[in-house]
Amino acid sequence: MSESIEEIRTTRYSNKPACNKLICNKHNIILSATDKKNEYLLTFKIHNPRIYIGAFTGWKIYDLIYTLNRDILEDMKITIKENNIRTYSYLFKRFGAELGILQRCLTLDMTSVSSGEHNIQYISKPSNDKVVNFSRSEPVISNFASFDINIVDDHTMDVKYLYHIDLDEQLPKSMENIAGILIKKLFWRFKTFIENIE
Repeated sequence: MSESIEEIRTTRYSNKPACNKLICNKHNIILSATDKKNEYLLTFKIHNPRIYIGAFTGWKIYDLIYTLNRDILEDMKITIKENNIRTYSYLFKRFGAELGILQRCLTLDMTSVSSGEHNIQYISKPSNDKVVNFSRSEPVISNFASFDINIVDDHTMDVKYLYHIDLDEQLPKSMENIAGILIKKLFWRFKTFIENIE
């Protein structure tokens, strides 16, 4: 049985995870593995003095990430359940076919939680919704994700993304963090896009 949103907030995110291993710190985005298997933490800052950064804090973040990563994400479906709850289903383009890795999909129930005027958090947990169009793909295992945005000032945001992701594949040692790195790439493009807006 999957954890409730409140359980995820209290047991996973409010307790600071122990980051045991730095995976990658390129592009001013730190990707670390926590002390739990297949769990990662991304931390980075986005700054652009030419724009109001608060314009990039709503649900449209997910639309933008999808648009910027069409070479990785083949399709996205959204179901609006309530004002602050949505189901997002992603179909990833196939990678690693030569290693026998199947095409993957990911479906998550996401809840938007605001903590004051300057902090927005999106908590994700596995969804039971079935997406017919993605039936030929295998699901990615993701027990939870927590996307935390803190607006520092009109032009700067701090981002933390704590997530569990598992391809459930026997991968070579050199590829053991491929799923974590793939998610970093999605956010690197998001950061780069915002910072380069004129």
